[in-house]
Amino acid sequence: MNGGGSFLMDQAIAIAALLLSFVSLIFSWRQHLLSHAQDRRRKPLLIGEYLEGFFKTDEVSRARTCHFKLAVRNPSDSDNALARLELAVHYQLEDGTKIVARVAASEAAVEGRLAIPQRVGAHETIAGWSQFDLGAAVASGRQIDSYRIEITDSHSQLAAVAPILLSERADAR
Repeated sequence: MNGGGSFLMDQAIAIAALLLSFVSLIFSWRQHLLSHAQDRRRKPLLIGEYLEGFFKTDEVSRARTCHFKLAVRNPSDSDNALARLELAVHYQLEDGTKIVARVAASEAAVEGRLAIPQRVGAHETIAGWSQFDLGAAVASGRQIDSYRIEITDSHSQLAAVAPILLSERADAR
């Protein structure tokens, strides 16, 4: 009879060890998931948002200057930087050929200008105006199909914003 009690005791210890191993596995898995989520939050990421925009056409040269107010946010746990802003202008030639012209943001002094380069801290948002000068070769008499603002961060990651509405103004900012 003494051997039977020992057998039950050994089984109880084995079951307790199994339960302890299972609980340890659950905690380890949750820690792994938490670590994975933290790694994703550390990955650099900039998200652009179009706030407002307009363009002005020079009556003499037919060149067009586009102004966009943008917000750029950094939802990650790591600091980042706005390294480059480009405007991709999609239009067609008279023969139907589709063209994409890329124009870098102007360095012109505009009140409230979004400076480039500019630091964007972790969980911060910056906002400001960007100006793009399109020459007459791009803008003169052409039907522009769309605009796309491309935001490049200091890690060469690209984010794009497509302005929905762009109006023409006679005054400049």
